[in-house]
Amino acid sequence: MIDTHGTTIQRRHGGVLAATAGLSAVVLGGMIVYRPVLAAILVPGIAVLLLVLAVTRALIPADDTQLRRRVMTWTLAAFAIHLVIGLVILSSSRLTTYFGGDATTYSAGAVGIYQHWVHGAPLPSDLPAGKTGFYYMLAALYLVFGVYSQAGVVVNAAMAALVVPLLTDATRRHFGLAATRAVPALSTLIPGFVIWGSQLLREAGVYFLIAVSLNGAVRLMHRTSLSAMTTMVGAVGLLVTFRADVGLIAGAALAVALTVGRRQVAGGLASGLGTVVLILALVLGAGLGYSGYRFVADANLSQINGIRAGSSQTAASGFLPEADVSSAQHAAGYLPLGSVYFLFGPAPWQTHGFRQVLALPDVLVWWFLLPSLWRGIGEARRRQGREVVLYLLPALALTLVLTLLVANFGTAVRERMQVIIFLVPLISLGWSVRHPVRASGRVPVAADR
Repeated sequence: MIDTHGTTIQRRHGGVLAATAGLSAVVLGGMIVYRPVLAAILVPGIAVLLLVLAVTRALIPADDTQLRRRVMTWTLAAFAIHLVIGLVILSSSRLTTYFGGDATTYSAGAVGIYQHWVHGAPLPSDLPAGKTGFYYMLAALYLVFGVYSQAGVVVNAAMAALVVPLLTDATRRHFGLAATRAVPALSTLIPGFVIWGSQLLREAGVYFLIAVSLNGAVRLMHRTSLSAMTTMVGAVGLLVTFRADVGLIAGAALAVALTVGRRQVAGGLASGLGTVVLILALVLGAGLGYSGYRFVADANLSQINGIRAGSSQTAASGFLPEADVSSAQHAAGYLPLGSVYFLFGPAPWQTHGFRQVLALPDVLVWWFLLPSLWRGIGEARRRQGREVVLYLLPALALTLVLTLLVANFGTAVRERMQVIIFLVPLISLGWSVRHPVRASGRVPVAADR
């Protein structure tokens, strides 16, 4: 007997889908003609949102529905939070200048590249070395969606949101399910991540690429894998184009950590040296981020001292303006005190004026998390031994380098997020030790990874 009822229902569903698709096409066409800025938000927004969902589903195992649901919820929340804040700040020139004036510079440089591609205008000659990746990403978005910086905010929101599943997966693989409990909230709600990752700045891309690099390194810590190594190296290479000094230092530190951290010496050497070779091949051979590499490689302590002095004197929140790091001896003497200012400042009594007071929520949250970080380091050493260097070595290396370069609290609060992102898994692990749950997660064995 022919099921005419089922056929009728299928036809109705097909008609509804066709009508919906047609209506959506008409609405989208109208927006492109009459409100193109809305199209520049909605079209990339839908595309990247689907990508965010797909990546989250791929990273979080399907057999743990509770974890997947929780991570999916936080990831979508992170996307929405970053998108709304980013669009609000971008809608006001005063807010854009107040919170992240560099956004105007990035957009102008991207427009110059766009004009070069489309109209043959000269390529901008003032693009700073070690930062061109973000300019070219914006220019590519302008080429597809028109010169609307809102499209860049949408993509930044997606990259910031993807930090949630990437760090959750890395923590789960290394320390077990229970240790992931606080990762989504930390990756979403730490004030610095929210403020800086939402704007038309490089921060969202830097956070995302660091998270990809760390996720790949965690996979390599337990098993040498060409796919994990390629992912990690590709992320480091792109990071060099976004922020050259951070990319090179983080990549080198992760390679060293893989070499000394793995329990199998041969595997550690293979992973560490293989990573170094691939990074050098990508940067020196393929030329990805080469200008940034040359900029960092040619720098010396005298130049770094000039950068640090300018950082301390050109901002109202500058600290230690008389310090000197122009020699190895002076730099070594400055690091103990300078790193305290960079890592833990500004203290409430060091803030002056409304703008500096805005940094206090971020500082107070960071101070509140320090005990969890301490417990997490101890628990990680107990569980995984020297593998903890995978998080501590990059964080330490970035702290030392950025301490020499940054000498005002405004920039320190912004740059410190790059250190904290390496420590989120340890903070979450420490939180799970302090606040255990009944159905505690187990530490995965090698076969689970």
